[in-house]
Amino acid sequence: MFGGSQAADRKDWRRKSADEQLQTTKTMGMVFEYINHPDVWEKFCATYEAIYNRLGEFDEYHSRKGNSFPVLQDEWPKYIDVVLKSMANRSRGTLSWMFQQRAEKKNKFYSLIWGINVGKNVRKITLPGKCPNLPRS
Repeated sequence: MFGGSQAADRKDWRRKSADEQLQTTKTMGMVFEYINHPDVWEKFCATYEAIYNRLGEFDEYHSRKGNSFPVLQDEWPKYIDVVLKSMANRSRGTLSWMFQQRAEKKNKFYSLIWGINVGKNVRKITLPGKCPNLPRS
């Protein structure tokens, strides 16, 4: 999902059973729940900060050499902020599409389960975390 891929292939989605479709939406929610877990987010921030610091060293080195180009350390937080927002926005859109294209629309039991599933998972599909050098817009 970080690379712009969708959680479900649209062609494959239509071939899945109602149970498989529900499981796919639950899995998508679990991915976000995992990423937002404090221990995992802390590790994300550690990696983010390490790259941020290396970019600062890179920028400083090239500045001393007289090279002139955009300061990569300034661009890194903007880029990651866009990536995180995009991932959450695309995934919410995919969840909505999954709901609209679900296999079982007439069965009241599945409609109830889908309603519960979407209600629980749509709240999980967010990446609001911050890191010391990652202000979020």
